[in-house]
Amino acid sequence: MPATWDSRRDDLQVRSLSFRASTLDVKGRSVEAVLATERPVEVLDPRTIEVIDEVLLMSGAELPKQLPLLDDHMRDGVATLLGSARQLRVNGDRLFGRVHVARGRPGSTEERAWSMIEQGHLTDVSIGYTYLSSVNVAPETTETVAGLTFTAGVRKLRVVTWWKPRELSLTLVGADEGAKLRGALEGMITAVGADEGPKLRGALDGKITDLAGATGLQRWTVASILTLPRREAVGCLAEAAGLSRRTITDILGG
Repeated sequence: MPATWDSRRDDLQVRSLSFRASTLDVKGRSVEAVLATERPVEVLDPRTIEVIDEVLLMSGAELPKQLPLLDDHMRDGVATLLGSARQLRVNGDRLFGRVHVARGRPGSTEERAWSMIEQGHLTDVSIGYTYLSSVNVAPETTETVAGLTFTAGVRKLRVVTWWKPRELSLTLVGADEGAKLRGALEGMITAVGADEGPKLRGALDGKITDLAGATGLQRWTVASILTLPRREAVGCLAEAAGLSRRTITDILGG
């Protein structure tokens, strides 16, 4: 499942997976989750501003004792802390952990989140991580990394050999491969204020749909790219899709 990047979040990369519903512990307010896998995912590389594929090697995961559990990757302070993820361990090509939701006052975000989990309405988590070392495989070539063979497709493949989980988030739409669309949109509307925000959010959502259709990129990728300055975003979209800057500019309008 894909990861995305938001320019407000330093070098933090994210990717989304789901709870294992059968492991729900109501009394202990916890549930098991798959936090990451070695499956290749599409990411936006903030260093080169290009869409690439990425593999996280589980053998390179540096695991802490626990991770903070956040509300949709928001790192604005204690108010966005909902609990923690503990018992982190690798099993084969997957990273597992147990999600613990803190107790709060009636009506608090913690209580609402746990109620939604318990009822099966909230099912997805998204891990935030940083990588410390990696090997790049050029498009349509094959390389051996850490004793494994990797073949890149039409895009560059980054094989991450050393990485650190930084946080885990409860998210609304992780399973449909768009967990960070909401965050990217919010990043673009912050400066316009509360009155114009809803109108701009709707307009941006339409632009994202149009650009995704024209470029063949996924909506969350387009949304993340649009958090960049306009000139950079136009160039990145044009290069990734093999289209002219004029075509992208016409779709964006303004």
